[in-house]
Amino acid sequence: MPKIKPGQYFSAPLLGGGYGYGYFTHVYDGFIFFCDVFDRMGDSADLPADIDDSPLLLTDMAIGGEEFTLKPEEAEEFGGKWVLHKAPLREGAALHQPLRIMGTKVVDLSEAAPDRPATPAELDSLGKLGHPFPPTTHNMIEVALRRLDVDPNDFYPKDFPKD
Repeated sequence: MPKIKPGQYFSAPLLGGGYGYGYFTHVYDGFIFFCDVFDRMGDSADLPADIDDSPLLLTDMAIGGEEFTLKPEEAEEFGGKWVLHKAPLREGAALHQPLRIMGTKVVDLSEAAPDRPATPAELDSLGKLGHPFPPTTHNMIEVALRRLDVDPNDFYPKDFPKD
Protein backbone atom coordinates (compact mmCIF):
# COMPACT_ATOMS: atom_id res chain seq x y z
CA MET A 1 0.00 0.00 0.00
CA PRO A 2 1.45 3.37 -0.94
CA LYS A 3 1.94 5.96 1.79
CA ILE A 4 -1.03 8.32 1.63
CA LYS A 5 -1.00 11.76 3.26
CA PRO A 6 -3.78 14.30 3.81
CA GLY A 7 -3.69 16.77 0.95
CA GLN A 8 -2.40 14.23 -1.57
CA TYR A 9 -4.25 14.21 -4.89
CA PHE A 10 -5.46 11.18 -6.84
CA SER A 11 -7.12 10.34 -10.15
CA ALA A 12 -9.87 7.71 -10.25
CA PRO A 13 -10.65 5.93 -13.55
CA LEU A 14 -14.31 5.95 -14.53
CA LEU A 15 -16.05 2.93 -16.03
CA GLY A 16 -17.54 5.11 -18.79
CA GLY A 17 -14.10 6.47 -19.68
CA GLY A 18 -12.05 9.33 -18.36
CA TYR A 19 -11.04 10.19 -14.81
CA GLY A 20 -12.38 11.87 -11.72
CA TYR A 21 -10.05 13.75 -9.36
CA GLY A 22 -9.83 14.22 -5.63
CA TYR A 23 -7.57 14.56 -2.62
CA PHE A 24 -7.25 12.94 0.79
CA THR A 25 -8.51 14.72 3.88
CA HIS A 26 -7.69 12.21 6.63
CA VAL A 27 -6.05 8.84 7.27
CA TYR A 28 -7.62 6.80 10.09
CA ASP A 29 -5.44 4.10 11.65
CA GLY A 30 -3.64 3.59 8.33
CA PHE A 31 -6.53 1.68 6.72
CA ILE A 32 -9.46 4.06 6.18
CA PHE A 33 -8.76 7.00 3.91
CA PHE A 34 -11.17 9.92 3.67
CA CYS A 35 -11.20 12.01 0.53
CA ASP A 36 -12.98 14.82 -1.26
CA VAL A 37 -13.84 14.44 -4.96
CA PHE A 38 -14.02 17.37 -7.36
CA ASP A 39 -16.97 17.96 -9.68
CA ARG A 40 -14.67 17.52 -12.65
CA MET A 41 -13.87 14.83 -15.23
CA GLY A 42 -10.98 14.65 -17.66
CA ASP A 43 -9.58 12.37 -20.35
CA SER A 44 -6.21 11.83 -18.67
CA ALA A 45 -5.01 10.64 -15.28
CA ASP A 46 -2.80 13.74 -15.22
CA LEU A 47 -3.98 16.21 -12.62
CA PRO A 48 -5.37 19.36 -14.30
CA ALA A 49 -3.31 22.44 -13.41
CA ASP A 50 -6.45 24.34 -12.33
CA ILE A 51 -8.04 21.47 -10.38
CA ASP A 52 -8.35 23.56 -7.20
CA ASP A 53 -10.71 25.92 -9.05
CA SER A 54 -13.24 23.08 -9.37
CA PRO A 55 -16.07 22.75 -6.83
CA LEU A 56 -16.32 19.68 -4.62
CA LEU A 57 -18.92 17.04 -5.45
CA LEU A 58 -18.30 14.44 -2.72
CA THR A 59 -16.84 15.15 0.71
CA ASP A 60 -15.44 12.79 3.34
CA MET A 61 -15.82 9.75 1.07
CA ALA A 62 -14.16 6.78 2.78
CA ILE A 63 -12.07 4.23 0.89
CA GLY A 64 -9.83 1.39 2.04
CA GLY A 65 -6.89 1.96 -0.31
CA GLU A 66 -7.33 -1.24 -2.33
CA GLU A 67 -8.11 1.08 -5.25
CA PHE A 68 -4.35 1.72 -5.56
CA THR A 69 -3.21 -1.91 -5.24
CA LEU A 70 -5.54 -3.83 -7.56
CA LYS A 71 -3.98 -6.74 -9.43
CA PRO A 72 -4.21 -6.43 -13.25
CA GLU A 73 -7.22 -8.76 -13.55
CA GLU A 74 -9.00 -6.92 -10.71
CA ALA A 75 -8.17 -3.53 -12.21
CA GLU A 76 -9.66 -4.64 -15.52
CA GLU A 77 -12.84 -5.89 -13.81
CA PHE A 78 -13.22 -2.85 -11.54
CA GLY A 79 -12.44 -0.15 -14.06
CA GLY A 80 -8.74 0.44 -13.41
CA LYS A 81 -6.24 1.25 -10.72
CA TRP A 82 -6.41 4.69 -9.12
CA VAL A 83 -3.39 6.98 -9.59
CA LEU A 84 -1.78 8.57 -6.54
CA HIS A 85 -0.04 11.85 -7.37
CA LYS A 86 3.21 12.53 -5.52
CA ALA A 87 3.03 16.35 -5.54
CA PRO A 88 1.78 18.91 -4.82
CA LEU A 89 -0.22 18.61 -1.60
CA ARG A 90 -3.45 20.54 -1.13
CA GLU A 91 -3.09 23.09 1.65
CA GLY A 92 -5.47 22.78 4.60
CA ALA A 93 -7.02 19.43 3.64
CA ALA A 94 -9.22 18.30 6.56
CA LEU A 95 -12.37 16.35 7.29
CA HIS A 96 -15.62 18.23 6.92
CA GLN A 97 -17.33 16.08 9.57
CA PRO A 98 -14.88 14.40 11.96
CA LEU A 99 -17.55 12.61 14.03
CA ARG A 100 -18.37 9.02 13.05
CA ILE A 101 -20.29 6.14 14.57
CA MET A 102 -18.43 2.96 15.53
CA GLY A 103 -20.86 0.44 17.00
CA THR A 104 -22.80 2.60 19.48
CA LYS A 105 -20.00 5.10 20.15
CA VAL A 106 -19.18 8.48 18.65
CA VAL A 107 -15.57 8.57 17.49
CA ASP A 108 -13.97 11.98 16.87
CA LEU A 109 -11.47 11.39 14.05
CA SER A 110 -9.82 14.74 14.78
CA GLU A 111 -9.04 13.36 18.25
CA ALA A 112 -10.33 16.58 19.82
CA ALA A 113 -12.62 14.59 22.13
CA PRO A 114 -12.59 11.05 23.55
CA ASP A 115 -14.97 8.37 22.30
CA ARG A 116 -18.38 8.53 23.97
CA PRO A 117 -21.78 6.84 23.77
CA ALA A 118 -23.88 8.06 20.84
CA THR A 119 -27.29 9.62 21.27
CA PRO A 120 -30.19 8.14 19.26
CA ALA A 121 -30.11 11.23 17.01
CA GLU A 122 -26.37 10.77 16.36
CA LEU A 123 -26.88 7.10 15.53
CA ASP A 124 -29.33 8.20 12.82
CA SER A 125 -27.43 11.20 11.47
CA LEU A 126 -23.69 10.53 11.64
CA GLY A 127 -21.83 8.40 9.13
CA LYS A 128 -20.52 4.99 10.12
CA LEU A 129 -16.77 4.46 10.53
CA GLY A 130 -15.99 2.09 7.70
CA HIS A 131 -15.55 1.98 3.95
CA PRO A 132 -16.87 0.17 0.89
CA PHE A 133 -14.55 -1.87 -1.33
CA PRO A 134 -13.83 -1.56 -5.05
CA PRO A 135 -15.67 -1.54 -7.35
CA THR A 136 -18.28 0.22 -5.17
CA THR A 137 -15.90 3.14 -4.60
CA HIS A 138 -15.38 3.51 -8.37
CA ASN A 139 -19.13 3.40 -8.90
CA MET A 140 -19.84 6.01 -6.21
CA ILE A 141 -17.67 8.53 -8.06
CA GLU A 142 -19.09 7.54 -11.47
CA VAL A 143 -22.69 7.92 -10.28
CA ALA A 144 -22.01 11.32 -8.72
CA LEU A 145 -20.00 12.78 -11.62
CA ARG A 146 -22.36 11.60 -14.33
CA ARG A 147 -25.45 12.54 -12.28
CA LEU A 148 -26.85 9.04 -12.65
CA ASP A 149 -30.05 8.32 -10.78
CA VAL A 150 -29.01 4.85 -9.62
CA ASP A 151 -27.58 3.22 -6.53
CA PRO A 152 -23.85 2.46 -7.05
CA ASN A 153 -24.65 -1.18 -6.23
CA ASP A 154 -27.00 -1.35 -9.25
CA PHE A 155 -23.93 -1.81 -11.47
CA TYR A 156 -23.55 -5.41 -10.28
CA PRO A 157 -25.34 -8.66 -11.05
CA LYS A 158 -27.76 -9.73 -8.31
CA ASP A 159 -25.39 -12.40 -6.94
CA PHE A 160 -22.32 -10.09 -6.75
CA PRO A 161 -21.10 -9.49 -3.16
CA LYS A 162 -21.67 -5.80 -2.40
CA ASP A 163 -20.02 -3.38 0.02
